Amino acid sequence: MNDPISKVESFVRALEENLLPEQQYYSQNYENNVLSLPPFFHGSYTQALYMAINRGKFLYVYLTNPSNESSSSIFDRIITNPKFISIFTTENRNNQNIIWGGDLTNLEAYQLANSLNVTKFPFLGLLCLTRTSTMTPQGPSKTPPKISLILKIQGGISDDQDPNKVIQSKFIKRTLKYEPELSLIRAELKEKYMAELVRKQQNADYQQSLLKDKQKKAQKERKKLAADYLRWKQLHIQKLRLQQADRQHMAKIAIKMAGGNRETFYFPEDSPIEDIYLYVELHQKSLIDEEANFTATGREAEKFKDFEYPYQFRLVSPVPPLPLLNDYDKSTKVKDVSFIYPSGLLMVERL
Repeated sequence: MNDPISKVESFVRALEENLLPEQQYYSQNYENNVLSLPPFFHGSYTQALYMAINRGKFLYVYLTNPSNESSSSIFDRIITNPKFISIFTTENRNNQNIIWGGDLTNLEAYQLANSLNVTKFPFLGLLCLTRTSTMTPQGPSKTPPKISLILKIQGGISDDQDPNKVIQSKFIKRTLKYEPELSLIRAELKEKYMAELVRKQQNADYQQSLLKDKQKKAQKERKKLAADYLRWKQLHIQKLRLQQADRQHMAKIAIKMAGGNRETFYFPEDSPIEDIYLYVELHQKSLIDEEANFTATGREAEKFKDFEYPYQFRLVSPVPPLPLLNDYDKSTKVKDVSFIYPSGLLMVERL
């Protein structure tokens, strides 16, 4: 079971089994608003520590050793004590206090016990961010906050100790001592977080602006490339117009333009069907009769290799089942399309 949430849930279930019958009843009937255990953090210790460090919370840790429990007094008299539980449930405290627990079968709990030099179990410790002030030539300066163990109880408490007084004098009093400085640290963390949030938003806005500029530039370049491509092909179509008198090995194609006018053009049978698209596009842009003056060297023409012109129309045959020329690759030869060879009718439909 490597899931940290499952480990915590298993740990809490084991604690619930040690509750008195009356406590177990309340634990299973949440509508009574009576908790028999503190609300243990459902996650890994690493996640709980992150909350303590990055949100300035008090972190309680409860560690047990199932094979060597020298005393159950911490559990019976502190952990299940309503006064201790209220630390996590009282409205003005519950947002700043979290508790995490585990036994030594949990690797994180084992490593934590070693790092805190735990010598007896069960162990109840309190950690929070602390810092000190040092004098510098410029005046007092505070050290960076670091997580520190500010209180611990291990092994148990003696029978003559009042658990309520222990909770008050140790845990509540200790949190009140560290709360003012921790409150300042929280404010600094929040300010740092908000500044980072603003920085990230500004960076995101900047990146978005760069992206828009890049997209505009790319769109402008595509538009120019399309215009150059059409001008480049214009001469080719105009050369085909000079061959209209030669009807051999030609396909006679009537084209009903989107504006309603009808044009008839003879295309060589070995021409790619894109020539039909080019013819229509030149008509729509009133370039069919305009003198072709765009020239490109072989190297310049390389930019048109694999370029697909964005035709904004489709060519439909009125003959059932109304086949679309758009369903064919534009490199397909005219003679290989049955509904336009040796003759056919196409209608232009704008997209």
